Amino acid sequence: MKITSKHIAEQLGISQSTVSLALRNDPRIKDETRKRIMETADRLGYTPNLVSRSLVSGKTQTIAVLAAFKIFEHTGRMLSGMAQAAQEQGYTIKLMILEGKTDLSDTIKQCLANRVAGVIGISIRPKSAVQITQMLDQHQTPLVLLDSNAPEMACHHVLSDDKMGSHQAAEHLIGLGHRNLAVLTGHMDSSVTKRRTKAFWEKAAELLGDPAMPKPTELAYHINDVADHKTRALLNSLPRPTALFCTTDFMAAVALRVARSMGLLIPQDISIVGYGNLIISELTDPALTTVDEPFTQMGFAAMSTVLNSAKCEQYESMNQPQEILLPSELIIRQSTSKV
Repeated sequence: MKITSKHIAEQLGISQSTVSLALRNDPRIKDETRKRIMETADRLGYTPNLVSRSLVSGKTQTIAVLAAFKIFEHTGRMLSGMAQAAQEQGYTIKLMILEGKTDLSDTIKQCLANRVAGVIGISIRPKSAVQITQMLDQHQTPLVLLDSNAPEMACHHVLSDDKMGSHQAAEHLIGLGHRNLAVLTGHMDSSVTKRRTKAFWEKAAELLGDPAMPKPTELAYHINDVADHKTRALLNSLPRPTALFCTTDFMAAVALRVARSMGLLIPQDISIVGYGNLIISELTDPALTTVDEPFTQMGFAAMSTVLNSAKCEQYESMNQPQEILLPSELIIRQSTSKV
């Protein structure tokens, strides 16, 4: 026999509505009463009917997670943090991969049709973020952008502190005596790339007294012949850089491989700093000095933020966005040394 709130009410001699409110953690129910109800529910083997509950509230206990690209290591760590936060509060995750899509209207309609309680977007591009924000705001569904390329959007954002991490990288290299610096970046239309590049040169200018800032070498894609060619051209330039700051660990790995193929020693001839602290940074030879991004904590913070919004009785307009910055930390390994 399936145990319902009616059975719990009969056991305790109270109204079914009181039981239902207590099972939803309604603040109107006294703590002592809620405790009695929860203990009885556990003893009888009660499990909530989430489908019925969604018919009443208009929302399920599901959060849609929209990933702009296929799942890489850093995305997996973020999802791990999200899953932990969601499970602690009795929610589940619906994962949707957006790779290749530009018009996301059908994706958002699917989320709304499934009555999701909220949406988290990972690395969403600005054009897509505008569309998502407008559609979800219209249907009063909370949105959090994680590791987003659209910080100007009127919604909550969770980011690692790129300024802090890039400043630490510049301080480290300049502290080792390096003066001829260069930067390898991804697409310069990415706000993450822009933030890291700008912050690195800002700190370098501060420490070195406003040096001439060379244009960053844009690899765009980190695993192809173009990336190799551009990196080789940079390392052949005169005077050759003595230190590289790479805005991702993948780019740092490309730089390390190309440098070694040219007969350069790492770090004796050139120091290399990556960004992310992915597994690849520990597997290269030598292991990469890199900036650690707290991906798991970022995922946990994003899920906690969207759940807080989803549980509010009154919908919070996205006109009051909150930016949550989590600290980054430089991890010093063997790919950097004094000039």
